Amino acid sequence: DPKTGDGDAGAYVVQRDRGGAENWGQVRKLAASDAELGDRFGSAVAISADTAIVGRPTGYSEAAYIYQRNHGGADEWGEVKKLVASDSGAQDYFGESVAIDRDTVVVGAIDRTINANIFAGAAYIFQGAQGGPNNWGEVKKITASDSEARDQFGASVAVSGQTAIVGARFEDAGAEDAGAAYVFRGLLLGDAGCDGVVDAIDAALVLQLSAGLVGSLACQQNADANGDGTANPIDAALILQFVAGLIDTLGPPAGQGQAMMVRIADGYESIGQLADADICVLAGTSLKLMLADLLPDAVTVSFEDNDTLQQAFIEEHCDAWFGDAGQLAQRQSAYPEDAGGPEAVALLLIG
Repeated sequence: DPKTGDGDAGAYVVQRDRGGAENWGQVRKLAASDAELGDRFGSAVAISADTAIVGRPTGYSEAAYIYQRNHGGADEWGEVKKLVASDSGAQDYFGESVAIDRDTVVVGAIDRTINANIFAGAAYIFQGAQGGPNNWGEVKKITASDSEARDQFGASVAVSGQTAIVGARFEDAGAEDAGAAYVFRGLLLGDAGCDGVVDAIDAALVLQLSAGLVGSLACQQNADANGDGTANPIDAALILQFVAGLIDTLGPPAGQGQAMMVRIADGYESIGQLADADICVLAGTSLKLMLADLLPDAVTVSFEDNDTLQQAFIEEHCDAWFGDAGQLAQRQSAYPEDAGGPEAVALLLIG
């Protein structure tokens, strides 16, 4: 509190008819689980149905917090997730503005440096199911197309379905510091139909597009589910897997592009050298289809993940094996001791 010096900042949930007809009574006071003096927790708030978001733009760790009703008990409004930017920097003022619609969140960072333009600002999109159920992972970062220093893009944000609007209060639009607002459409990767949800209909739309049955999609940029620059049947397969809960995330894997793990002793240095290799692919993924396009002469087989026979199978049959880059480090231990362990493997990147 700037008046008292009290660092006990908070946000308050009030509800209509609480304590009497037409009375807006307090339900809960919300506080950050890692509160620090001078955080300015509560500088920005928004709510959609039973989910609330609160901004904390200063302090030890600039952040925004997701709270949900009945999380931790009836009417508890417990903290679900602390959101931070994937490229967070000191004094970006991430959390200066927040907005939420259903499971889509927008958070402004008004002093983020963009292309060496200080205080240009940025906004970040988070989705409830990105990275797993109720994980609230970051989907994308958005900036102004004409970003300039001291624009403070992200000073205000709002979102409705697949459309967001972001204010830049010091943009020189027609006059110095006159301000501007930017509209963005198509926020949710995989939502090719632009209806605010990712479902099997989106996969069908991607297939229709790739087959030439339709010329364009409402949110065509969302059809590229694996981030390889094209919309094709592989993207449709990924969307279906995401909808079924078989994968947690859409978009490029960690490390930019797909990656393949091979034994250094085998001497492979490029994807092209694997054209005659026996490549093993995790069962239930669309990576087998991708490899069939990249390496049409390759032999691919699938095997069950975590099977006790997997290690022996890899050692005996596989020149290389394939998984998403985010899992590769963990899966190095799948190589048996006599294969040299983690030091005996290397990564080859696709894309």
